[in-house]
Amino acid sequence: MATFADVETKIRRLTRSVSQSQITTEQIKEYVNTFILYDMPEKLRVLNLKKTFSFYTEPNLGSYTTGTTTELEDFKQKYLTVHAPFYCAGSPLCFTTEPEILNNQWAERTSETVVATGDGITLVFAGILDSKPIQQNNVLFSGINSVNVGLKLYDETAGLLTGDGVGIIDYISGAYTLNFTIAPAVGTSILAQVYPYEAGRPSTIMFYSDTFTIRPIPDKVYKISFQVQCRPTDIWDDITDSPMLEENWQYIAYGSAKKIFQDRMDMESVQNIEPELKELELQALRRTLVQNKDKRSATIFCATAHNSFDPFNRF
Repeated sequence: MATFADVETKIRRLTRSVSQSQITTEQIKEYVNTFILYDMPEKLRVLNLKKTFSFYTEPNLGSYTTGTTTELEDFKQKYLTVHAPFYCAGSPLCFTTEPEILNNQWAERTSETVVATGDGITLVFAGILDSKPIQQNNVLFSGINSVNVGLKLYDETAGLLTGDGVGIIDYISGAYTLNFTIAPAVGTSILAQVYPYEAGRPSTIMFYSDTFTIRPIPDKVYKISFQVQCRPTDIWDDITDSPMLEENWQYIAYGSAKKIFQDRMDMESVQNIEPELKELELQALRRTLVQNKDKRSATIFCATAHNSFDPFNRF
């Protein structure tokens, strides 16, 4: 079984650095881990590093930013890309990465309501919105002060309003409390702009800007499952640890040696090992290429097989 010791020995032979004075084991580990974690994933997308990933929705929450929930913690660091098919509680989901497509499929309409009228003195206003439930991070209360400057309170943190004052909002009941720092002018309207919705079982999901957006907004907890491309693990223990794909240990050694040569500005050695590095890269891809050879090429006629959609038929 190939271990880090084998990788280190190969690197020392390639770089002609047999002693610790030329390059230490710790330095070699840094080069190896840099290659595995950052270079190798961009060159090799192998089936061995693909797996099924799942997270759970929350009732009345339609957006899930990676790193903000237990299941999505360190998502960006552990996984490189997401792939269809997507499933919600076992049922297929339509998947897209374009906000334009999601917005065309799920057109959202702003509800604008006058909730109060300013008198030039009152700073605090409270009430219950007629339109409910309402989407998080899409709430805006606005007004105008006595010198014709706009006032605003909006939700950046769930349930809390900020801006020209503070406030709170209950997304389910529609209850709100506003506390402006400057009183709205006499006779001016205080407006609430919100996005009401009807919760239900999700049928569409978008991944954009490290955020999963689900429509319709879930009415309860659902399990969302899909495919992810994993980032290879690093190697630190020179006795017990081995590359996630052991057959790639020579490729890892050559790739790490190339980085050492580059830092030494030894471009001749870089050119000398490049042909063998490319050969080992092809060998590392062989299993995935053979596995995929019987797959049908993606066309617009088989898009539904991947639970994707595009109303403009651009793919």
